[in-house]
Amino acid sequence: MLGTDPRMGDRANAADKRPSRRPKDSRRSHTSIDRAAIEASLRAVQADFERLNSLLRIRKQPLSDVVIENMLEGYEYVDYLVAQNIDVFCAKGIGHLLSMNMIVHFGTDVVSIRDKCAGYSRAAADRFLGSHDGHTEITVKGTNESVQKWYRRHERDGVWKRSAGVYVAILSHPQAFPEGNHRTGSLAASYLLLRDAKAPFVLNPDNFVEYFVPSHVIKFKDKRSLAYDHLDWGELAGLKKKFGAFLKDHQNPAYLQSSARRR
Repeated sequence: MLGTDPRMGDRANAADKRPSRRPKDSRRSHTSIDRAAIEASLRAVQADFERLNSLLRIRKQPLSDVVIENMLEGYEYVDYLVAQNIDVFCAKGIGHLLSMNMIVHFGTDVVSIRDKCAGYSRAAADRFLGSHDGHTEITVKGTNESVQKWYRRHERDGVWKRSAGVYVAILSHPQAFPEGNHRTGSLAASYLLLRDAKAPFVLNPDNFVEYFVPSHVIKFKDKRSLAYDHLDWGELAGLKKKFGAFLKDHQNPAYLQSSARRR
């Protein structure tokens, strides 16, 4: 994770432990993602952004060079986690989801941005991991609990359901992080897809509208309920199912290196 947080224990500095460029001995025999293909799709969105954005009722912020570069770093980080067989949904691994959120905002150049992201890093950690006020003894649970609980209940389900469920758990209200939940959710879903030998989800001109329209609805749906798992009830359950179908329909093996593509 970018920045140190004592609550993380062994999870602290998850991204710090990985250099911005992975050493050769930490790679698999091939890199599963095709960075060039992913960048080409993101650049295509950037080039046609004005037209694509006009198709949305709620406009999005332009896709800047910085956002694209940070997303590429995020995909490489996800690829690294899969290569190392790291479970990001267990107690020791959950900090890697927080790292994904740091990366979509600040990239992985820890030395140059540590001071710049200190304030956001603390706010994101408090929200995601929870906080405790030593003076009032008030403890606030972290948003990570709903993500972990849902995943552990469904870890034997198919990859499309799991990927969609984690995305919905991150994006729906209350959102997992202060900002960047769409991007972080996409990386978390891509992590699960890659673990199942599927290509990551990547935004492109063809899926732009179909991605953002339901995501906007999901963003404002409240997952809190007296029910144990509101994500599996009512409208959120339907949105989750549709988003899983969306991920499957837009699966593109071009985002994998040729040696990693499913035949």
